[in-house]
Amino acid sequence: YRGRAELSTGSHNINDSGKENDDILKKMENSNKTMESKQNKNQNEKKRIENEIIETDQESDEESNAVIVSAAEKKKGKRVRNKVHYCYFCYNKFQNMARHFEKKHAEEINVAKVLAMPKNSKIRKDGFGEIIRAGDFTHNCDVISVKRGELVLVRRPTENEWQHVSYNDYGPCPHCLGFMLKKHLWHHIKTSCTKNENVSSSNNVIAESNAILNEVLGAEFSNAYIKEIVTKLRDDEIGEYCKSDKLILKFGSMQFEKYATTQGELIRQTMRQLSRLILKIQEVSKNKSLTLTDLLIPEKFDMLIDGTKLLCVCHINLIGKRPEFNIPSLALKLGYALKKCAAIQRGVALKTGDLNTDGKLKSFLHLMELEWSTRISSNALSTLYKRKFNATQLLPLTSDLVKLSKYIDTNLLKYKENLSRCNTTANWTDLATLTLTRVILFNKRRSGEASRMTLENYVSRPLWSQQSTDEMKNSLSPFEKKLAEMLSIVEIEGKRGRKVPVILTEETKTSIDLLVKLREVYLPGLEEDECNEAENDEHDEQVKQGAHLLNEDINTENGGMIVDKNIERRNEILQGKKVVAKFVKINGNNPIYFY
Repeated sequence: YRGRAELSTGSHNINDSGKENDDILKKMENSNKTMESKQNKNQNEKKRIENEIIETDQESDEESNAVIVSAAEKKKGKRVRNKVHYCYFCYNKFQNMARHFEKKHAEEINVAKVLAMPKNSKIRKDGFGEIIRAGDFTHNCDVISVKRGELVLVRRPTENEWQHVSYNDYGPCPHCLGFMLKKHLWHHIKTSCTKNENVSSSNNVIAESNAILNEVLGAEFSNAYIKEIVTKLRDDEIGEYCKSDKLILKFGSMQFEKYATTQGELIRQTMRQLSRLILKIQEVSKNKSLTLTDLLIPEKFDMLIDGTKLLCVCHINLIGKRPEFNIPSLALKLGYALKKCAAIQRGVALKTGDLNTDGKLKSFLHLMELEWSTRISSNALSTLYKRKFNATQLLPLTSDLVKLSKYIDTNLLKYKENLSRCNTTANWTDLATLTLTRVILFNKRRSGEASRMTLENYVSRPLWSQQSTDEMKNSLSPFEKKLAEMLSIVEIEGKRGRKVPVILTEETKTSIDLLVKLREVYLPGLEEDECNEAENDEHDEQVKQGAHLLNEDINTENGGMIVDKNIERRNEILQGKKVVAKFVKINGNNPIYFY
């Protein structure tokens, strides 16, 4: 029994020790689990802190890489006078600029002139103000060019105003160079500009302000391009991006060298179309730093395709199961513009000897030839073709054309008599408008071609009596000889540089001769060479379709339309009412036309 008892007690001891070991193992496992959970929590906490640090760093980087407009601070209801200015001579910033000029730059000529003025006088204060604003203007131009830093303003916005403005809303005064809200420039020039006594009033101060910035920031481009194209871009987000993307500016400059001002509006439209595409891709990719140059590589070709489809609103036709575009013409225009931009970028790469970039651009252009027509152009052309099905066409009625012809004949005689009897601007304008309408209607040519006829074209026209020979005259019938004596031909430049003949009747010639005779009365101060300049885009904006003129004066029977839009595209029968507006308000820098 003793042995059994010892065995039993031993077995009990073994069992007890086994249970203890199990308890210890469980405790160790639990402790390990708690340790692991703590470690996981710590790791998650570290990751969260790291992410917060990264986000704050990104935010700080974004803030440091942006143009800042700071609001005015207030303390106890009063403004805190803590605005700093930048020195024009040493480029450092100070609050008390007058003391800085007196201590550090007294030897400068402009500063010495101001220091010689009586202290505490208005002349001395205005003199220091001019130098201060010149330094602030230089600093602001540097900030806008690199898109980083803080603008120094004439008047900082309040906290409420600060929430609704951006740096694009501010521009320099064309006279004192102080930066302020563009919409308040007219009031500043009229009331508080330091140079308002010697300033002539302008109708468009904002355009002058934009022109100053464009001339400073676009130094590599010609002044004519900056003035005629860049300055006249619409002042919105798309226009601002046009001015900031160097490749788009180069594209516009190349087109301007080719067409000059004759296609100014078309150049601006194409630049804005490219900007819209880039902004759409930036919005989708959430990458605001993308530029057109970054996208002209084979790796980003699909991104361009997707951006074009989104911009032109591509959708699948439920019946034909084929992609269609809501704006098919835009998709076609983007393809042509992208090829030209890639060619321009290739030229830059070849000039700098960058063969690697040149190879990528070659591959991109090869991709454009292979895939663009299949994925974009073919569907866009198909959409345009389908839209022509079952389209309504309004044809001009015979009664309306008869009424139009009678109206022109009767009023031409009346306007000639009125102008001969009473030399007023209104009579001259009425006769010029109706004469141009008669020329376009008689020749059934494009209105833009006839409206571009210059005084030189009319004066240097060939005369039948001088150019014809006896053999040619003898070969004609009496009726043909009579027509040759009555009609004159003026050759002008048409579409794509073609030579376009314009036939003038006897009544049209007498009207034009009268207009030319009295032309100097209503267009004073013109030089002879100004009559031969090429047309600018201001004239293009004033040319309207002819239906606008006669629909106001003639009651037609087909709903007020003399001609339908498609017929106007083929024949360009009529001309608009505002075609002569420029002849009344013309100045010495604009081209002159005889009509």
